[in-house]
Amino acid sequence: IAILIHAVNPFGFANLRRTNESNIDLNRNFLDTAAAYDGAPNGYEKIEPFLNPASPPSQLEPFLFKALWHVRRYGLTFLKETIAGGQYQFPRGIFFGGYGPATSTCIIRQHLPNWVSGVPRIVHLDFHSGLGTHGRYRLLLLDSFRCKDIEWYKSTFGADLVESMGQEDGTAYNASGTLGDWTTRHLGLTRCRFVTAECGTFPIIRVLRALRAENRAHFFCQPDTSIYKRAKSDLLECFCPRSKYWRALVVERGLQIIDRAVHAQRNG
Repeated sequence: IAILIHAVNPFGFANLRRTNESNIDLNRNFLDTAAAYDGAPNGYEKIEPFLNPASPPSQLEPFLFKALWHVRRYGLTFLKETIAGGQYQFPRGIFFGGYGPATSTCIIRQHLPNWVSGVPRIVHLDFHSGLGTHGRYRLLLLDSFRCKDIEWYKSTFGADLVESMGQEDGTAYNASGTLGDWTTRHLGLTRCRFVTAECGTFPIIRVLRALRAENRAHFFCQPDTSIYKRAKSDLLECFCPRSKYWRALVVERGLQIIDRAVHAQRNG
């Protein structure tokens, strides 16, 4: 069987946000205990004023200078882990994971085990965009799969595409509360194989700028202003570029990834 889960965040789709109506990043919201929805990564408080200014975005702000200063001081790997790993302390900040499970999270947690009940083997493909080389997929594995079944992933999708999550100098980073981590723990490691199919758009600094500006516009601008509309447009471009070439390439290569996974499952 094939299960397609799309638009888990209808508010975000309707309002051009990565977050829901409570500013919750749903892919940081899949935690198992109430106590887990607390705190922030070490070092987040130091950079929080840069990430979440309590003011509208401005074209006059020297964002690039500020971003490069932080990269030089803390290092890009540290910043990726700290900024995007998920935080549960600043409700108006980017990558906020919530103070508890959101409605969409509860729906998935309630129904997904039933949807796959009785299925002996599962391949979970979670398609994302934003990180990496423009138009190119990287297939990111959870750390728990660094050794387990690594050869299956390489033979199925190609060794040049597969990368362990959090790999030094890699595309992605370790994050808390992700759907992929939740499914592998609750659907069973022995029968569930998971991969994040991440397709690149623009350099990470540009994507961060768009995320930061949209978040500021959401909280501190009126929807009918040009600043607000520009921030929304930039965010959309960073995650779904208007380029017809990019879109065609992403669909073509994405379908290839799905075909390889289905073929591998049919052949055990």
